[in-house]
Amino acid sequence: MKKILTIEDNEANTNLIRRILSIHPYEVIHASDATSGISMANQIQPDLILLDMGLPDLSGTLVANRLKQIAHTEHIPIVAVTADTTLRTKQLALDYGCDDVIYKPIETRLFHDRIVGYLDLAEYAS
Repeated sequence: MKKILTIEDNEANTNLIRRILSIHPYEVIHASDATSGISMANQIQPDLILLDMGLPDLSGTLVANRLKQIAHTEHIPIVAVTADTTLRTKQLALDYGCDDVIYKPIETRLFHDRIVGYLDLAEYAS
């Protein structure tokens, strides 16, 4: 079973992601802040990380950068999930190690298709 780690401080967004992914055979693990998210990524080594850019303790860009510097997590695809649709935010996310950006509000019909692409990428990289 594929493991997806969501690092998201907003409960409504977390619940929406869980609902969208619940009809598929994924184990969705949640961390509500950057510090616990980094720790959980090290421990469980998920197949994909969905990373909120606006976390309370560290910015998403710093989290992505740290995860890409750790041997156990550097290969894991990271998809930034953000409400900030500016080109600057997207570029920062990509520069700091995210593989893609998904904008909030999440387009539920397309969300899973994009996730599948990154899970396939993770399988290929393993």
